[in-house]
Amino acid sequence: MGRPPPNRPRTAYRSLRCPLVRRLLGVLAPLAVVVALAGSCRDAPATRPAVVGKPAPVVATTPAAVHRPAVEPPQGRALRVALYGDSIAWESRKPFLGMLSQAGVQVTLHTFPASAICDWFPLMRSDATRQTVDAVVLVFTGAWYTPCVRDPATNQPLGGTTLLNKYLADARTAITINAQAGIHVFLGLEPVPRRPMRSDPYALRAGLESLAATTPGVTLIPANLAVEGPAGEYLRTMPCASFEPCDGWDAAGQRVVVIRGPDGIHFCPVPHTGWDCPVWSSGAVRYGTALAGGILRAYGLRS
Repeated sequence: MGRPPPNRPRTAYRSLRCPLVRRLLGVLAPLAVVVALAGSCRDAPATRPAVVGKPAPVVATTPAAVHRPAVEPPQGRALRVALYGDSIAWESRKPFLGMLSQAGVQVTLHTFPASAICDWFPLMRSDATRQTVDAVVLVFTGAWYTPCVRDPATNQPLGGTTLLNKYLADARTAITINAQAGIHVFLGLEPVPRRPMRSDPYALRAGLESLAATTPGVTLIPANLAVEGPAGEYLRTMPCASFEPCDGWDAAGQRVVVIRGPDGIHFCPVPHTGWDCPVWSSGAVRYGTALAGGILRAYGLRS
């Protein structure tokens, strides 16, 4: 999601180290943090207790998973995972990388704001052909800026049902590309925006859930629940975790942290220029670690 800043090439960005998080308290082991980032919290109504670090439930959909919840990890070497995604994946890539790296997983990042699934097909095919990964994670919510999600006849961005169907078809293509190489596919659900976008995010979510439920070799990770309400609804704030730099309070005297941005889409709690959030981004940490936690749980690994 989100329009990319001008004059920046839409290329794959890979990172080998996590400079964001040093410690995450919760049911999984800590992440790595290099700097203590000062958060910007605002008074807002409390929503529900935060579940930080708790991996989102994994919905395994292969027939074998009914009897064996964990996906079979590779033997004699580290698990290799590639993350493909848009701006939500971009924002949460560092905590995602940190948690998986802590567990000994080798991670490759292919994330960029405003990218669509179809933008990554050439790289995805290359990775599949070269057998460089064991699993891929797809995190997309329906951006419409790049050429592959435009109407070839009019060059206008797709929208509505046409855009929705394009994303679901592209998800099937991505699954096919990887399945033919024996690569497991994880579908990460993104949190819904505050306002409707060019296509219905709930319809896309339902389509991905259905796709995962009917396709062998695909696992659903509802990481969105780490930053949403119990029914998957939009939340702007959540109670602070004990380690977060948060100074906001609600009317009931509960500490709160802003988990979604001013645009109602992204995670960074303050307006900013540039690529990365300049303050503590609780939403990105919560979502990224829940996404990584889903991988660890599926493979029966520990951070």
